[in-house]
Amino acid sequence: MNQYKRLAANTMIFAIGSFGSKILTLFLTKLYTANINPADISTKELLEQTANFLIPIVTFSITDAILRYGLTRNYDKGKIFTSSYLVLGLGVCVMLALSPLMRLLPYTSGYLWLLMLYVFMSSLRSIHSQFVRARGMVTLFAFDGILATITLFIFNVIFIALLNMGITGFLLSVICSDFLSAVFLWWIADLRKYLHRKYISPKMTRLMIRFSIPLIPTTLLWLVTGFSDRRYCRRYLRHCLQIAEPDFYCFHSILSGVEHVRHLGKRLRKPRPLLQTSFLCL
Repeated sequence: MNQYKRLAANTMIFAIGSFGSKILTLFLTKLYTANINPADISTKELLEQTANFLIPIVTFSITDAILRYGLTRNYDKGKIFTSSYLVLGLGVCVMLALSPLMRLLPYTSGYLWLLMLYVFMSSLRSIHSQFVRARGMVTLFAFDGILATITLFIFNVIFIALLNMGITGFLLSVICSDFLSAVFLWWIADLRKYLHRKYISPKMTRLMIRFSIPLIPTTLLWLVTGFSDRRYCRRYLRHCLQIAEPDFYCFHSILSGVEHVRHLGKRLRKPRPLLQTSFLCL
């Protein structure tokens, strides 16, 4: 298939998956605002942002290295996948060792172990999904994104709407959804054949870490920028435009979805070399 036809096909698959996920995210937003106390919503958001902040640190942003070397045929896929597991194991050990420091954050009280499990499961799922993506299994990657959002919605309905578990229910929903997604990809993509001690390669591990570590500050700064933007927009919409807190979250989700679709379309306007387009749309 011509590289530009493959680019268009992959982008279409990815856009369909992303659009479906954004629609379900709107329902999730309504579910949170209807069943979680306004005071707890702020705690939920802080815990979510903390987890997102910890994930690139715990994983050393190894998912970027998975894409970088997984898309290149010169590197053994087994060594890449096994090395990513070793890096994740190291990161989790460091997180557990430093967990007492996380207790200094007041909003983690009562949720610390769930927060760390959240970080681990999200990191594991990210490794699986990016490895599948690097292998060129774009349809599976997009389908998993939709499936993960559906299971997240179902678990939220069970834990939050039915069992009234609040923030604990939210954390459990993400953990269970990411776990099912990781297992699904492990089974469908037959990832077990890429994880073996014979693939342990200190050289490959060092190569991936050297590539990914410089990317950690960039990821963290994007998270900080996004979080500060949300806080500013929330205050502006609430005080200047008199938009209520629940409506703000819906408004934010709609804007995020529109911006994501616009960004996808913008990236398609200008042709790029094959390797670069693979990074963009796989």
